[in-house]
Amino acid sequence: MNWSRQQFPTSQLKGGFVCDRSLKFLPKVKRATRKYRNGGWTVAELKELGRVPDSVLARRLGRTIKEVVAERESRRVALETPPRRWTAREIRLLGTMPDRETARRLRRGYSSVRNQRLALKIPVFKPRAQNRVWTRAEVRLLGTAPDREIAKRLGCRTYVVRSRRHALGIAPAVKARRWTAVEDKVLGTMTDREAARRLNRHIGSVTVRRRALGIPAHVPHGKTWAAREIKLLGTMPDSELARRLNRSLSAVETKRILLGVPYLKPRYRKWTPAEDELLGVMPDEEVARQVGRPIESVRTRRYRLKVPDPAPRISAPRKWIANETKLLGRFPDAEVARRLGCETHCVTRYRVKLKIPSFRRLPNWKPWSRAEEKLLGTMTDKDLMKKLGRSINAIRTRRSRAGLPPVSRYVSWDAEQLSMVGKLRDEEVAAKTGHPVDSVAIKRRKLGLPMPRSKVRHWTSQEDVLLGTDTDKAIGRQIGRHHSVVTERRNKLKIPRSGKRCPRPNDWKPKEIGLLGTAPDREVPRLTGRSIDAAKCRRHKLGIRLRKWRI
Repeated sequence: MNWSRQQFPTSQLKGGFVCDRSLKFLPKVKRATRKYRNGGWTVAELKELGRVPDSVLARRLGRTIKEVVAERESRRVALETPPRRWTAREIRLLGTMPDRETARRLRRGYSSVRNQRLALKIPVFKPRAQNRVWTRAEVRLLGTAPDREIAKRLGCRTYVVRSRRHALGIAPAVKARRWTAVEDKVLGTMTDREAARRLNRHIGSVTVRRRALGIPAHVPHGKTWAAREIKLLGTMPDSELARRLNRSLSAVETKRILLGVPYLKPRYRKWTPAEDELLGVMPDEEVARQVGRPIESVRTRRYRLKVPDPAPRISAPRKWIANETKLLGRFPDAEVARRLGCETHCVTRYRVKLKIPSFRRLPNWKPWSRAEEKLLGTMTDKDLMKKLGRSINAIRTRRSRAGLPPVSRYVSWDAEQLSMVGKLRDEEVAAKTGHPVDSVAIKRRKLGLPMPRSKVRHWTSQEDVLLGTDTDKAIGRQIGRHHSVVTERRNKLKIPRSGKRCPRPNDWKPKEIGLLGTAPDREVPRLTGRSIDAAKCRRHKLGIRLRKWRI
């Protein structure tokens, strides 16, 4: 039934209600106006982030959903979303796109999407390029023009045209321009690069055409040498003359060598016959001083001419006596050479010839006293190392030579110590016996003894009987345990849970369900304290249609 404002006078509209004896009091629907605020966030508001849905929190605080989402993501607060079942629409999306894209669209985890796809045996999405359907008119164009031009006409990539042409065995189109007689006359009159630039052709094409016609390449001649410039050759270094004549260094050197002009200041001076006669007559140092050359240059020239050295530095071999031979190996070679007044390499060579080992300085060994030897085997090697200040290897070697067994760091258990295990706590047994706490705990477990005065509450047979008879929360309240502990114990004993279900705090009461459909969905949250989405979902689930109110 529809009501309009004309059926009810304005005088009958009191306090927002429609008054009529034949009609019930119907609330006047008002459009809710919200006032959003963009102020700062308080501590109490920040604590609610992530605990309730963003839409509910936005309605409570009078903010927009985007503002709540932005604040929560900026503070990296995760939104606790309960696991939800997979719908048919979501399952149809699996395999149609990458798993990450599916997870982003469905707001699920990547691993959840991947596991669901593998469980349903849906193959992974493999994107493939869309194959182009070629028409007969497009195929006729292949080979008639360059691939790039055809691709531009058809609106596709060049490699697509090239691949199709190769598949059909069509030769590529060569856009060649024939040579004219005028262009052939230009070849050889200038460089190939200049001819290519003038004829608007590629330099490779110009070179191939010139060689096919047997025309020699044009070698451009540089500036002609004047008589004044030729007279300057050899009067100064080539680099200086090249800078003065504005020519390249190679051009100046080539011209001077072709004319046979000697260099004024050559870098290397030739040896004269008079200088060669001095080699071998006097020492190399004296020859270098007289001819004004380096000592290395004189020695190299003498070696090249195979002239013997007039003053060889090789001394006569040393004659070793018995007393000098006794020093080898007992002292370092440098010390023996200093005492005998010869070179170190001479001592080393003679010692190696006699196969005498080199001198090695032994460490300063600390002799063992009787008191130290008595301590061997009375404690562990590490404790003795700290006490005596010796290395662990020295202690082990000395103990092994004495034939003493090593002392283990693990203390054996005697009857008196075993009697304490299980009667006292592990910490007290460890303090009295000197054993570690972990060792005491392991020993107690091997003996099958419980921990005395343990803080852990063990399960009894009476408590195990109650498992599965009621909900875990009810059993937990009955026996004084947490419901998670009850659930863990029940799963461990493989006991199925009870069919009873605890009333949920968000269950709809009959009085609340009676309001659905009698008023708009935006009015139900005000009366029931629930969200608009919850009211809509519950109404759709129960199949209740919403009346159209016209007031």
